[in-house]
Amino acid sequence: MLVFLFTTLLFLLILAFAVRPYYRYNMDFGAPPLAIRTGLMAFACIPILVALAGKANLVTLLTGISHEKLNVVHRWVAWMSFGLSLVHTIPFFVASYHDGGYAEVREEFYVDAMRGSNEYSGAPPLAILLGLCIFSLQPIRNRFYESFYLVHILLAITYVGLLFWHANNQLDSWVYLWATIALWLASYFARIFWYTRQLNVRNRWLVGAPASFLQLPGDMTRIEVISPRGFRHTPAQHCFLRFPAISLLDNHPFTIASVQRTVDPPKTKAATDVDNPQAITFLVRTHAGFTHKLATYCASHPDTDALAWIDGPYGGITRPVECLYDTLILVAGGGGISACVPWLLYVMGKSRGSAGSLVKIKRVVLVWAMRKAEHFAWAEKELDEVAADGQSEVVIQVAPRLQIE
Repeated sequence: MLVFLFTTLLFLLILAFAVRPYYRYNMDFGAPPLAIRTGLMAFACIPILVALAGKANLVTLLTGISHEKLNVVHRWVAWMSFGLSLVHTIPFFVASYHDGGYAEVREEFYVDAMRGSNEYSGAPPLAILLGLCIFSLQPIRNRFYESFYLVHILLAITYVGLLFWHANNQLDSWVYLWATIALWLASYFARIFWYTRQLNVRNRWLVGAPASFLQLPGDMTRIEVISPRGFRHTPAQHCFLRFPAISLLDNHPFTIASVQRTVDPPKTKAATDVDNPQAITFLVRTHAGFTHKLATYCASHPDTDALAWIDGPYGGITRPVECLYDTLILVAGGGGISACVPWLLYVMGKSRGSAGSLVKIKRVVLVWAMRKAEHFAWAEKELDEVAADGQSEVVIQVAPRLQIE
């Protein structure tokens, strides 16, 4: 990944600075070539940014790389676009100052109806792009994620809108912006009408999936959702869950902690939308925000089910891991067991199934470190099943405090 990113950065530097001259003799002959070139390069980054940002996106469709991994590249491309935007901006000030000092810089920067100067209009989108990059830094994003998510979308929409104003349809600038909007809408509609199961074109609309809750020790909630028709998932995938009865606007990602299972269909209106019904399990640790609302709801509504909206699944590993290695080692800390249990059950099921002869894995080792022994209840049901199979080795360590020497 780093090799790819640094190669891309080198490629952009060569495109920007290999061609000379950087400036014209005078601003009356036109904008500096360096500014024009890097400005269009910055515009060309915008469709790429949007293509890498969506949960349902073209890059994932073509490569199989999930959106959470592409998000790393998305942030790098944003910084590259900001760097190109700076290189686009600075030559205007340098050339103007060279022509007539500060007075010329001021004249070029602000509106001039006779000459059609619009350099001032680039300042707001440049400031917004810098804000998008800074707010996306991991410490800020992790600490204020819910606020970051909302602000990020609003700023991104404003940024694209201001670029229409700034570029004024010069050269091919608007072509990149229209491409950006097309990719954005395609991702948006794909997520709504394909991945959101309650709006999927193959299902009945607005029919939630029945979900049950079980509070476990250690501020953990076990959620079991009856999946809608056509829902298939593999280990290492996750879904976004929305519970209208708890919080209509909250839509949060949770790792799927189960494999494909068949259960008795529920006697609800949603049952008509379920073929080969299966229970999807999620283990949700209580923190602030939505998970706190969820825990409060479960405590005040014991033995009460709710309807869930499922958006997904996303992520996963495309390689057939079970056919490539002899031994599978899984390491989990606390709630991370939700990512390991599906692999245990998946490999066990594969070895028993019709494709068992293709499964190369002969030994599965799970190492699970937990702070309290009572946390074993989080995955007790699944681990009992694994223990009965007798093909996996489970090592559990209770560590009340982590000591680093």
